[in-house]
Amino acid sequence: LFMLGLWATQWVQGQILDITPVFPTLDDNITIIYDAKEGNGGVVGVTPVYAHAGLITDQSTSPTDWQFVQGTWGTADPKVLMTDLGNDRHQISFTPRSFYSAPQGTNAQQLSFVFRNEDGTQVGRSTDGADIYYDLYDGSGLEVRFVKPGEGGLVNAGETVSVRAAASLSSSLELYLNDTLISSNTGLEINTNFTAGKGGIHIIRFVAKDGK
Repeated sequence: LFMLGLWATQWVQGQILDITPVFPTLDDNITIIYDAKEGNGGVVGVTPVYAHAGLITDQSTSPTDWQFVQGTWGTADPKVLMTDLGNDRHQISFTPRSFYSAPQGTNAQQLSFVFRNEDGTQVGRSTDGADIYYDLYDGSGLEVRFVKPGEGGLVNAGETVSVRAAASLSSSLELYLNDTLISSNTGLEINTNFTAGKGGIHIIRFVAKDGK
């Protein structure tokens, strides 16, 4: 087995969420695609799916202390109804500040979610049963993130591994497998595929340099 580890400042939680833009702020129009096959699989085969959403802010006392919670649990709440894209993928789009009614001055750090069927008896969470989080960007400084794969794991030798990594500012981008450069680019993203080689522990490293 070929065991992958990822080295960057942030990981996306599995491939549970695909969020555009990759580095969203409170004032961006964002699109969220939830893959119900990932995480705990709690709403696989369910339609419609409803988001239950909140913010983690500097006023939150714990990761479960959501602020500005949206969605009335156990109801067919149209505000949090997701569009069924097929293949257990569900989409919702909004601008966080208006969606959450978060006033100016709100120090929001993360979007927080679980996903449910209409009456809330089936719930999609992360693999360990925890809530699902995605970091918000404050609009300043260079940040990097692996988009795919979202976390390390096991793959079979000979398997094709797809990698997508992103930077918040246009930068010189380099992607390494262990100490070998496998791809480079200038811009906001880097995408590549490689074939898993010999068994063992291997590190994918993403480096972004913005010239400052």
